[in-house]
Amino acid sequence: MVSMIWNIFIENSQNCYKPGGNITIDEQLLPTKVRCRFTQYMPNKPDKFGTKFWLASDVDSRYVINALPYPGKDENRPSSVQLSEYVVLKLMESFTGCGRTVATDNFFTSKSLATQLLAKNTTLVGTIRSNKRELLLIPKQKKDDMERFSSKIFTTDNCTLIIYKSKPNKKT
Repeated sequence: MVSMIWNIFIENSQNCYKPGGNITIDEQLLPTKVRCRFTQYMPNKPDKFGTKFWLASDVDSRYVINALPYPGKDENRPSSVQLSEYVVLKLMESFTGCGRTVATDNFFTSKSLATQLLAKNTTLVGTIRSNKRELLLIPKQKKDDMERFSSKIFTTDNCTLIIYKSKPNKKT
């Protein structure tokens, strides 16, 4: 019953609004005191307990165009696909192929996701964790040698990595 109402809500939100060229994807913790198996604990959020949702929103209007509740492990997700990639691809299903740009944080961003979205005529912009396996060690070494507030650019045929140094080196 709840999933049926949820699907109607999402369908209506997509039918009533056509997003612009820029979409952002992030998580949202809606606080709750209800005890259930999918209540999440997130210590870095103002409300520590709640129901977690993945949201896709239009950047200009902040209108939520798609959302997925996170009930825990998803049986529909293939084990070969990472959760972060699955979430972005699922949220963007109806919005790819139009030359849009998706902005994500470092949880979602990866080179493999960027490649998959690019194949669907959608570009990806986002921060990326420096410990991702797909990144070379060169950027980490280069960042240590950089001056504060400077940047370095690395490019391949379909990917650009910009390293920006905003903080000074830690003193050891």
